[in-house]
Amino acid sequence: MSKPTFTTSWDDGHPLDLKAAELLAKHGCGGTFYVPSAVAPSLSTRELRILAQGFEIGAHTLDHRRLPELSEAEKRRQVVQGKRQLEDRLGAAVQGFAYPGGKHDAASRVIVREAGFAYARTVESFALSPRRDPFLMPTTLQIYPHRASAYLKNFLKRGNWQRRLPALRLALAAPDPMSLLARLLDLVLEHGGLFHVWGHSLDIETLGLWSALDEFLSLVAERVPRQNRIDNLSVSRRLSALAST
Repeated sequence: MSKPTFTTSWDDGHPLDLKAAELLAKHGCGGTFYVPSAVAPSLSTRELRILAQGFEIGAHTLDHRRLPELSEAEKRRQVVQGKRQLEDRLGAAVQGFAYPGGKHDAASRVIVREAGFAYARTVESFALSPRRDPFLMPTTLQIYPHRASAYLKNFLKRGNWQRRLPALRLALAAPDPMSLLARLLDLVLEHGGLFHVWGHSLDIETLGLWSALDEFLSLVAERVPRQNRIDNLSVSRRLSALAST
C-alpha cells in the first residue's frame, strides 16, 4: 500500500471492547474485534450486535484454543464451529479470523481457508507492509509494554526481516508503547504503508492507557485520511483488488 493506511484489531471479546469501540468511533477509525464464540466472560449477543453496527467482528475459534496443539479433528471443530456460532449470534457472515496466541501451522491455515474465511491475522509485529498470503496478515505493534527481549524474539522468529527492521529499531529505542506508536505513525506517513495496531481492551484498562489511546487516535485522525482508517477486512479486500490488477 503506497498511501498511509491505518487499521486496528482487538482480541478475545472482552466487554471492555465496547469502550475501545467508542474511542475508535470518536476518531473515525476502523477496527476488527476477534471473538472466541464460546468463552465466558465474553461479549453478550446483545453487545456483539451493538459492536457489529460499526465494526467488523471476526472469529477467534470456539474456546480460544491454540490450533497447532490440537488434533486435526479438534482444529476443524474449533475453527468451523467457532465461525458458525458467531454467525448465529450476529445474524451475519464472519469473514475474518485471528489465530489464538498467534499460533498457527500449515494444517491450521488450510482449515481456516476451507472454513470460508477471507483472511487470518497473526501476531507478527513490526510489519509496515502486508504479506501476499491473506492468511498470514501481520501487524505493526501490540499495545503492551513488552521487554526488548520479547520484541527481538518476535522479530527473529517470523522472518521478513529487512522490511520489519525499521520498526524494530524504533521499538528498541522508544521508552513506552504509546511513544512508539507516535514514532511509527511518523514512519508510515513518511514512507507509506500499512500501520496495524492491535491489543486487548482489558490490557488498556489494566495499564491505565485509555487517555493515551484517545490522544493517539486523535493524532491518527488528524494525519491519516478517513478513507484510509479501515478495518482488517477492508485491508484484505484492498490487497485482493491490487493483486488482481
